[in-house]
Amino acid sequence: MVALMTASGNLPPIEGQKNVFLQSSATAFNDPASIRNVAVSQVGLVPADTQFLRFKARNQWFNSFAIPPGPFEVQLGGRNIPLVPIRSSGGDVEYAGDGSPWAGQTVELSIRVLASTNWGNASFPEGWALVDSISFQPGVQLNIAVTTTNTLLLSWPTSVVDSFPFVLHQSPDFSANSWEAVTNVPTSSSGTNRVTLPLPPTARYYRLNAAP
Repeated sequence: MVALMTASGNLPPIEGQKNVFLQSSATAFNDPASIRNVAVSQVGLVPADTQFLRFKARNQWFNSFAIPPGPFEVQLGGRNIPLVPIRSSGGDVEYAGDGSPWAGQTVELSIRVLASTNWGNASFPEGWALVDSISFQPGVQLNIAVTTTNTLLLSWPTSVVDSFPFVLHQSPDFSANSWEAVTNVPTSSSGTNRVTLPLPPTARYYRLNAAP
């Protein structure tokens, strides 16, 4: 089932006045062949500065079935995009995925909800979600400079924190799985987040990473 929900309906939108409700299910008990998955899709231009695809979703029956919305299969140009939950509050979850390979291209975006046994009934799989606030987000530039006091100053736009949660990470080896969060709390001034660190004795790499 696919339905357009309004503020006056039984399932109010996450934001604004409207969002789409997707419900996938089997049409017969113990019959995998009867599963019907549903999606919304649109062909359009992905902005040239895109780094992330982002959307919000809600399991409107979270009080009865305490699982996230979905599960989802999201595609751009026919290719699956792995999703990362970047914010979560009960049945409300915000997801993001890497949209950079399609930046500047005209492709089809598809957000599909898959029937699932996550809610506990193996004989009759269902998946459901209210989907809202679909957007493409630009990349983030991390600036690094050595100060006159021989410290390292790392900075990035404050507006990024409002639109997408990032955490500063560091690693002695760019190719290793040894990235760790920088524990210094950023200070904000004139639209910029800043972190000052001692100069490392050996080579060190820094990046902004999506918050868990």
